[in-house]
Amino acid sequence: MVPVPGGIRRLLHDVHGYIKPGTLTALMGASGAGKTTALDVLAQRKNIGVITGDLLVDGKPLGPSFARNTAYGASSVPVVVPSEADWLLE
Repeated sequence: MVPVPGGIRRLLHDVHGYIKPGTLTALMGASGAGKTTALDVLAQRKNIGVITGDLLVDGKPLGPSFARNTAYGASSVPVVVPSEADWLLE
């Protein structure tokens, strides 16, 4: 939830996903669909609003190295590029 004029707004709800380790994955959707917001939350770079729920990799909470080993380019097509395939197993 983030503050907006006149109240608060829920940006993402009931989001699930899977990315095969060792692959380059494109996250595509319409403008305003929440692509960058989803990546900001996953990369633990969202610093406004309230984030609730569980962020899991292989069914386990994100480890402290997840943010360091995760990157994406905020452009018209955001992309997550893991530096190592085996970091998912930490």
